[in-house]
Amino acid sequence: MYALNDRIKLRPMVAARKDDLLFVSSEECAIRKVCGSPDKVWHPDGGEPVIGIVKVTEKETEKGKVRKTEKETAKGMVKAMGKGRQD
Repeated sequence: MYALNDRIKLRPMVAARKDDLLFVSSEECAIRKVCGSPDKVWHPDGGEPVIGIVKVTEKETEKGKVRKTEKETAKGMVKAMGKGRQD
């Protein structure tokens, strides 16, 4: 999941995490409506992306719920993001 903020912040963006969930909205109150107590809330700088990577469980791959191309894409994303910023 990608969320992009414009460089000059004409439109606000707020992001939050709760356990392994990622929330993104234009207002913090919208996030708090669906998640009353997030672990972390932040306001990304202008032009700063928020990137969430979907974890595929072994059980899902065994049942065939995830196509091979999706698995390969997820692995590639994790590898590409490996050197990125960690929060």
